[in-house]
Amino acid sequence: MGDFGTGYSSLSLLQRFAVDKIKIDRSFVASLGESEGADGLVDAVVKLARSFGLEVIGEGVEIERQRKQLLASGCQVFQGYLIGRPVSAAQIESDLLGGAVPRRAVNSRG
Repeated sequence: MGDFGTGYSSLSLLQRFAVDKIKIDRSFVASLGESEGADGLVDAVVKLARSFGLEVIGEGVEIERQRKQLLASGCQVFQGYLIGRPVSAAQIESDLLGGAVPRRAVNSRG
């Protein structure tokens, strides 16, 4: 389920469908550290998702402060420019076959 908290997301869907992951929309992630409301909302969504045994993905992570705030809330999977820019499948294949090392390893612990 993508972009949890926007559009057609509903708490009842967490019980009705076989959901194993939710993604926190970039609009919430962008406000982390700037708005107590956004911080509290993201923290609550992560805790709720964890109580259902779901993996939480933070979308649109662009700066270290956002990553740290998500980590503090319990989110350990991220998408966004901080982790890496979008690349084509051909580029990924070329990098892997050529032995290239990614710019930044995706490690939620560091």
